[in-house]
Amino acid sequence: MKQEINNIKTVGFDKTSPLFNTTVSEELVLNGSLLPSPLFNTSESSSSPFKVLLPKKLVDKVTELLGGKRVKKENKQKVLYLAYLILDYQERNGYSPEEFAKPLSVLKYLKVGPPHGSFGERFYKYVFLALASDLPGSKMALKNKGKSKIDFENAIFQSDGKPDKNMGKAMLYRINPTLLKGDYQTVVFESITSIESVNHLFMPQIKHYLMTAKNLWIDQKALKANLDLEMDVFFVNIQDGVFKVYTSFDDVFKAIELKRKNIIFDKVILNGKLIKRAERITLEYALAVLNSARKSNVDLNIILDESTIYIEELEAFKKQKKTRLLADLNRKLNKISNGHFDYNISLTNGRLTTNLTNLNNIAIKYLRYGGAEGLFLGAYDLKSSQPTILANLIANDFFFESLKTSTHPSLHKYLEVFSKIRNDIQLNKKEFLEVVNKKDIYRELASTLSKEEIQNINPSLSEDDLRTAAKTEMMRYLFAGPNFKSEFFSLNKVVAGLEESIKTIKEEFNEMFGTESNHFNLFLQLVESFIFIDNILGRLAINGTPAFTKHDSVLFPRDIEGLNIEGVKKVILESFVEIGFGGELKYTRHFYIDSSDPRFVGFNPFIQCPSLRNESGEKSLYGQFN
Repeated sequence: MKQEINNIKTVGFDKTSPLFNTTVSEELVLNGSLLPSPLFNTSESSSSPFKVLLPKKLVDKVTELLGGKRVKKENKQKVLYLAYLILDYQERNGYSPEEFAKPLSVLKYLKVGPPHGSFGERFYKYVFLALASDLPGSKMALKNKGKSKIDFENAIFQSDGKPDKNMGKAMLYRINPTLLKGDYQTVVFESITSIESVNHLFMPQIKHYLMTAKNLWIDQKALKANLDLEMDVFFVNIQDGVFKVYTSFDDVFKAIELKRKNIIFDKVILNGKLIKRAERITLEYALAVLNSARKSNVDLNIILDESTIYIEELEAFKKQKKTRLLADLNRKLNKISNGHFDYNISLTNGRLTTNLTNLNNIAIKYLRYGGAEGLFLGAYDLKSSQPTILANLIANDFFFESLKTSTHPSLHKYLEVFSKIRNDIQLNKKEFLEVVNKKDIYRELASTLSKEEIQNINPSLSEDDLRTAAKTEMMRYLFAGPNFKSEFFSLNKVVAGLEESIKTIKEEFNEMFGTESNHFNLFLQLVESFIFIDNILGRLAINGTPAFTKHDSVLFPRDIEGLNIEGVKKVILESFVEIGFGGELKYTRHFYIDSSDPRFVGFNPFIQCPSLRNESGEKSLYGQFN
């Protein structure tokens, strides 16, 4: 019995919190090893049910809302599993139960539509799609006295009441704190651990990944010594209507706010310290800091004085972000150090999801192959991967025929639909291939703006900023609804007819597969997996070359002699030629300098310091075109 108890995860339980008056005995609180995440189907987790202890009031409320004793067991598990994920995320990342945490839209799960945020995407792709046939809001609604939906959001999943401007619904949630008091009971998720996996079709690739992963060592001491620099707050911005404070581990250019807002301040002072890049700071950015702080329960004082913004008490904000990052990092690093590696190849999108694909980007450069004195990693990335894949799908006959040999079962239904409309797509296919393979399509898109247009938008944006903004808009063209139209950029100025072609494809996919998920997005990811998992990782496994894939990247130990670099390049070249794929690769060297190294002193951490920056090297064109 004791062994069974040690395998039960308790969530929503905090002995020090006044919220809880629990009668669960001490021995039932988690004191054994954590089970692997149920989002992965690994050899360790698929052999037995996934057990957790959940608050009894929460379980009872779900049962009540679903119809009492007549509730279908699988429907109850769907809702309880979502509750478990929220509670588990709060506990792992240092949130109190009262806090609204992690962007997600519960109603999007309980009804239809694509989720937002990494947590939401994983739940949606690996859990919800396989179980959603009769959730409340569809068939179950008819059994609930004619109500259009069951009120889970107010009774269980409570939002902060601040709607996202694009989705129209709140994105921050918590579990109703009143349901977290009292006794706990065991909940067994019987089907969660085994859904949506096609691991058995790719065992050579998975075994090769595990062989590589188990030889990786991570310099946790150096990473944590450098973490203050990695975490230094230096930029604020507005992204999709959500105010954010960025740190150096965030992708600060993920979404440039293009529209020029009010006046642009000359400088910003944080805790008495001058912060550079002040030409980007607008009045909206000052409000960004304030709103981000409110969502994080940190009180910041913002003073506007002509051309200067003074922000005080930022250290509390930094401390909170660092605490949560460390909680997330420690969990991931400990699993790597203990030699435990999760893996799952998704039935939905074909991606290989592992400890390493989910590892925070700032930690990649601290990985070594072969121990503390081992080799740093190098990486080959497919440049402009999604536009490049789309161009090959539309214009490369050899590659399109090669896709029919895919091992993955989910790709073929999409290929059948795409083949019906492929020849009717009206655009210059040769030009599209040349743009993605011989030029930088994002820079080409940015260059379509005239000087006058840039002046009207925001004259302070650099060429790199404009390229990033163009990339963001390109992704929206690909993954937003069929009727998306950028206010600033037109794809037709780069390739005539490209906007209409993308719209036609997405409309056809929506008609065939529905709009509850972005099936065109899933199609592109499955094609990406055909390239990188079916072929490249498959060849690396045959050759015995240590390496692993991270979506559209191949990472490998880089030796001083360059033999591994050349060996991996050769494998990628052979794979591209065999399937007829054409694309440009970017090579990156990952490394760091420890903070105790004399070379570390005096560097600007955001511009010069090698410990905080990766280096890009050669670019090569591979593949063949018909």
